[in-house]
Amino acid sequence: MKNCLPVLVLAWAGVAQAQSGEVWVTGGVSALANTNIGSTSQDGNSGDLSLDHGGYRIGLRFDYNSAGHLGHEVQYAFNHTGLNDPNGLLLTRGTSAGTAFNQFGYNLLYYFNATTDEKKIRPFVTAGFQVDDFVMPFDVVNRNNADSWRPGFNYGGGMKFKLSPMFAWRFDVRGYDTGKPNWSSLLYKQGALLQQFEASLGFGFYF
Repeated sequence: MKNCLPVLVLAWAGVAQAQSGEVWVTGGVSALANTNIGSTSQDGNSGDLSLDHGGYRIGLRFDYNSAGHLGHEVQYAFNHTGLNDPNGLLLTRGTSAGTAFNQFGYNLLYYFNATTDEKKIRPFVTAGFQVDDFVMPFDVVNRNNADSWRPGFNYGGGMKFKLSPMFAWRFDVRGYDTGKPNWSSLLYKQGALLQQFEASLGFGFYF
């Protein structure tokens, strides 16, 4: 047992050294599809209320990489878009207003280069799940149901570029499919999932 102890210590030290953590600040754009979110009336149309087709996003990502090809990522993003209400069903002034949704998620990353290779360029693919908190615009008739939480899943890929032993930058492209906000059953005829496409850049550091 005493002879095995130094071997185990060295093996554990090698694994610990190969593991790494990363913190990223990201920013980019979102393109939304299937943006009709329904109507306040059962007799209405699915397009009575809709979200804008585009917007911006800013966020944080925390990554933990294993000694092999896998990494784990926890993320948060603030996504800004707009709500369109041409018939005045919700908004008290005008036919459109800014709105947003907060996005919390977990992703599994697969690197094509093992983390032990210490490559300066690390392409990866990823898949995971998220929960979106859709915030009702302030300029509405009734704000009793101001938030609406909806689950979803995402998939995509990207690359990380090592600038130094501490700093790096990355880009990501991802697709998200998420349930649509209904603010506590306020909306009807919502249709299929909301689709979101992300293109973002990030700056981060290793620890």
